[in-house]
Amino acid sequence: PDTDDGNSNPNETLTRAQAMAAIMRATTPVSDDLQSDTTFESAVGTSEYNIFAQSLNDSAFLNTTDGSLDTISYTGKMTRGEAIYLLMNKFFPDAMKEDNASKYPGLTFDDCIDGGEYTADSNANVLKQMLDESSTHKVDSRIYNAMVLAQFYGILDAGESNWDAAITKAEFIDLLTKTIYNETTTME
Repeated sequence: PDTDDGNSNPNETLTRAQAMAAIMRATTPVSDDLQSDTTFESAVGTSEYNIFAQSLNDSAFLNTTDGSLDTISYTGKMTRGEAIYLLMNKFFPDAMKEDNASKYPGLTFDDCIDGGEYTADSNANVLKQMLDESSTHKVDSRIYNAMVLAQFYGILDAGESNWDAAITKAEFIDLLTKTIYNETTTME
């Protein structure tokens, strides 16, 4: 339950703060040793999610390193493409260093193509450019490669990726569960 009336609201969309914190909470044993990262907090502002989300900063497409994660973007809705990128980068970092689109050429999507790596001063501007030009169906290769990897592992179905839609709680939990399962089975 995350509301006063005790409902979980599974069709509600997630912010970047909530998604990042959810991964940390789902994968890390409970600990009293968590320390606040003041650099992260100065970039995103004060939030109940910071203590958990800060550990995912380096795995996220929008991050404080390039200045793309700030007080506005942190509390903004996360796209499905970003969520998939975050999950693949967190759980399959070595595979994310490969060109998965070339490695798995038969894995494609009906609603997007690899648009190459966009150039901009920050990933926030890359995301904005992709969303502004969504009618071209071009997606930055970093996100596209993450989606191909997710499709390879059976985390993301073939067909429509809906990469540009805000991700709901239910969709995120489904992707997170499938990712954790696949990470566990590929390590065995």
